[in-house]
Amino acid sequence: MRKHVYEGSNDVERINIRGGRAIRRGWFLFESEEDALVFFHRKCGSV
Repeated sequence: MRKHVYEGSNDVERINIRGGRAIRRGWFLFESEEDALVFFHRKCGSV
């Protein structure tokens, strides 16, 4: 399972989960908060 986390900054954290445990974390970095929010909405639907 893949989870995306957005907390109001210019990055979005992606967490890969297997067996209920986080096995990998990564970040998408953007030029602005608006770009990060647009990406998050496209991937996850809403905040």
